[in-house]
Amino acid sequence: MSSKPSNVIPLSLTADFFAERANRSLDRYNYSKALRYFKRAGEIEPQNPLHFCNMAGVLGHLGKFHESNEILHQVLQRTDEEAAECHYYLACNYIYLDLLEQAEEHALKYLRKDPKGRYVNDAVELLEYVAAEFDRPLEETEMLHPEDDEKTLLHEEARALMEKGSFQQAEKILLKLIKEYPDFLAASNNLSLCYYYKGEVEKSRKTISTVLLQDPCNIHALCNLAILYYQQQEEENLQTLLMELRKIIPLQYDQAYKLGITLGVMGEHRAAYQLFKKMSAYAWQLDFHLYHYCAVAAYNLGRYKEARKYWRLVQREDPQSPVAPFYLEQIQQNEILKEIPYYYHVPGHQKTKSNSKFSKSSLQEEMERDPFIRSSFLWALRHGDRETKLQVLQAFEWLGDQEVIEALKEFVEQPEQEEELKQMARFVLKTLGHATTQGSEGWRRSWTQVLEELNPNLTVEEQLKARELWVQFIQQASPNVPPIRKPASWAAALEYMILPKEECDLAEIAARYGVTSKTVKKHVEVLQQIQG
Repeated sequence: MSSKPSNVIPLSLTADFFAERANRSLDRYNYSKALRYFKRAGEIEPQNPLHFCNMAGVLGHLGKFHESNEILHQVLQRTDEEAAECHYYLACNYIYLDLLEQAEEHALKYLRKDPKGRYVNDAVELLEYVAAEFDRPLEETEMLHPEDDEKTLLHEEARALMEKGSFQQAEKILLKLIKEYPDFLAASNNLSLCYYYKGEVEKSRKTISTVLLQDPCNIHALCNLAILYYQQQEEENLQTLLMELRKIIPLQYDQAYKLGITLGVMGEHRAAYQLFKKMSAYAWQLDFHLYHYCAVAAYNLGRYKEARKYWRLVQREDPQSPVAPFYLEQIQQNEILKEIPYYYHVPGHQKTKSNSKFSKSSLQEEMERDPFIRSSFLWALRHGDRETKLQVLQAFEWLGDQEVIEALKEFVEQPEQEEELKQMARFVLKTLGHATTQGSEGWRRSWTQVLEELNPNLTVEEQLKARELWVQFIQQASPNVPPIRKPASWAAALEYMILPKEECDLAEIAARYGVTSKTVKKHVEVLQQIQG
């Protein structure tokens, strides 16, 4: 039996090894790779707070301030080591988020814990900036409230829930915050967004008005109001407000972000581009999202050379994302798209243009990556046209979390909604295991399998027609629905029923589903009975 060569030096993949690799990546400004290495170091040495502080620092460089704060708060809960510097990092993150009171609080905690620390001068400079913003002497910043920690943590929790699309849960926390801290305008602004995303427009409008009564120049509230005017097609009010928004010169980074995105969504690409371009010039930290917004605004203005420059920066800072390569390829191939959105993801219709049917796995992935999609669905369920509502109901069948179930239950109780749409909503609730008060029979798995067998090459409209027909059939035949032994044969019958007869052949459809023409014809005859 041969022995191992004595001159081979084993590679020890310790936490220090990965930390060193992370620091090398930082030297090359490769923040995504540095983050992966620091995460690996933290997995090997979970009790070492330094690795997690480093992770938080990199997340800050990437503009992911909420994720950075979450890690820093976890470190503070576990250990006193490195705690002082954690407070300084939190103060910096809160400055970027325009949460000045929280930034001030943590800067003071840092100075108290480590009065001779390496960031003392920076912390004092930060406090001077906050004092100037509040128009008060620096010594008055000592007047902090002990409940600020709880308020900050609750607000962070609510914001995190909103980012995940859990608007019902976020709403409960924000209402509690506003009740306890009526002057906490950030919570009120987020509550107005919660109401808006849920489709409760009047509640959103009322909450915005409350903020503007306290602070008529609140940029976040004005931007929320512009979005509301835009969606409600209040053109005259919108144009008046946009005239004011174009004149605003925001002083805080977070305010500039909000204003720039709002102007872009409103189609004010020139104003948005100028604002994003200025932000990228004086931004303290590299932010690939900001570069993306610069690129989108430039693209929508027809400045493709400038758009290419910014997307190349995005590709450098976020090499794992498909976003920049997708748009760079469009420019390279001279495939000019229509006006593109400001959201940081590849357009969904481009990813699935060969198949117009919703993909369950891709939709779930999109929902996790971009909670705006969830909020758009919630809004569209209340205010969209009939076809849009049907598409949302179809998507909700696959997204059966508590937020979706509550939205569906609320929908079926709304008297202004069409009864056929309510039937579709009840159908979805049954497939998710939640029967409503109207109709107590359980939904059988075999009934759902029929819809799962439908030809994926059917258009969205054809898919929806087939689903409507199936729901109608189940509703009318219940409780004497025929046994579903071969779901594919019933799916074939549905396809035959919804396609123009001059464009379809029963034998071809049956062959496509792998069933006999005789069986499909029999099911078609049963389905035709419900159409009179």
